[in-house]
Amino acid sequence: MEHLVLDSSVWIAIERGVENEIQVLKEGFNIILPAMVAAELMPDPAHIQPGTTRHQQSLDFLAFVRREAEFAAFDEKVVEKYVQLISFCKREGRPRSIPDLMIAATALAHGALLKSFDKKAVFENLPNLRVLS
Repeated sequence: MEHLVLDSSVWIAIERGVENEIQVLKEGFNIILPAMVAAELMPDPAHIQPGTTRHQQSLDFLAFVRREAEFAAFDEKVVEKYVQLISFCKREGRPRSIPDLMIAATALAHGALLKSFDKKAVFENLPNLRVLS
């Protein structure tokens, strides 16, 4: 079974009910949840008041994500890929955000495809990263 990392942008589309994105969960992929994506999906108390309906909805969605995906820690294997990506970006003179590189490194470390709607991340230009369009 092919591994697939979903960026937070895809999970947000799923949360919003975008039907063709919900379909990706039914396509037989082994979905991987990078630690960075889990962090991005956590309700931020600075933006969502704890105890509110919206806060509970966020927690419920995160519980759904955790049921659908296998959590991937930012472990030594991922760190190695992360350092390689940072080095590549420095050589190319094209810096990337730390979270984007952490997500890409997770996909690389697990031999997974990556799906994202984040156009600024330009994941398709990273070496050896397979991006699902």
